Amino acid sequence: MTTAVDVTLKDLMPSSSLHLETALDKQFGAQKSWEPVADQLVKTAEQRVRDVLDVRLLDIFVQAWGKSLDILQAIKETSADPTAVENVALLEHTITDTEHPELKIEFLGQKLPVLRLDLDLSADVAGANLEIKHGAITSVECGDVSVQLGLSYDGQKLLPDWNEGPFKAFGKIALV
Repeated sequence: MTTAVDVTLKDLMPSSSLHLETALDKQFGAQKSWEPVADQLVKTAEQRVRDVLDVRLLDIFVQAWGKSLDILQAIKETSADPTAVENVALLEHTITDTEHPELKIEFLGQKLPVLRLDLDLSADVAGANLEIKHGAITSVECGDVSVQLGLSYDGQKLLPDWNEGPFKAFGKIALV
């Protein structure tokens, strides 16, 4: 059973595709000869992006205490101006990972040298945002997640850097 303590950013990501195939199509013009490789790269990359986001929300909230001065300042400013709304990001964090998928090619029964690719993944995470109005915290909302991907071989980029997001993580708690 998953408890609130165990919920991760990965759990809050949309279950739909991250559209990595779009970056591959743009780079290689959706060539039929590239499709088997592209399909495998997309499956691997999407799974790794989700794995990188396997970070407990509780860990993010514990680190958020460093924003207390920003929160107090927002409370002060919204108390003075009843029309003001301030949003304070409790934690901005970048998660990175590098994977090395291998491409094994056999042509006319001949095994060619294995190509070892570098798949660089990065996720920028805003753990949670506080909405402050009228001098009070009115809601806590899950922050956004943006994902970046780079693919290279032997130091040469195979794709332009791919960026997707921000994805809206679901969840808002109204406090008033």
